[in-house]
Amino acid sequence: MPTIASKIGPYLRFSVRIASALGRQIVAILMLKIPDNIYERWGFYIQCLFVCASYGYIEFRLAYTGHPISIGYMIGLLGFAAAIMAARTDSLTATEKFVWIIICGVLLAGEINTIDADHADQEKVHNSDLTAQNTQFGAILKSNHDFFIASSIASQGIISQQQAGFEKTIKEQQDDFVKTLAIIYLKNQAKSPNLST
Repeated sequence: MPTIASKIGPYLRFSVRIASALGRQIVAILMLKIPDNIYERWGFYIQCLFVCASYGYIEFRLAYTGHPISIGYMIGLLGFAAAIMAARTDSLTATEKFVWIIICGVLLAGEINTIDADHADQEKVHNSDLTAQNTQFGAILKSNHDFFIASSIASQGIISQQQAGFEKTIKEQQDDFVKTLAIIYLKNQAKSPNLST
């Protein structure tokens, strides 16, 4: 029986690999020489930290759940980037503004991609449900049609039997009526022999 450690182990090892790779990238970024007239150092660090944390979160979520990040998370990251930009409005350089716009554009493209993938998944599920419902409805229609055919055949047999019984009854009543008329005629002949009809 697998233990919790055996289930979490692969994810934990992957997380450690991502964290160490991100750590190396962060240290390399911190050591970069940045000209102060183009970029403010803390603005650069905030952007790098935001990009690394967002990328790490997206990759970790994909590795951990097996599904790409959902729409709400992408919107949250986009909103957080906008909040950072709003908080640093007074000290943003032109380069930093440009980079924030690129970051927001990439997050927006990721959000649109996620929305499209979500719609495609929903469409696939809807189509499979619709196919299953059509199949079930077709089976119900066939069952009802078969029942109707069997009922109509049985009804025709019953009607034929009733028709034959009705015709037999009519024939018997006609025969009885003719016999009764013959008896009445004979009785009248016996009472008045001189009447000739």
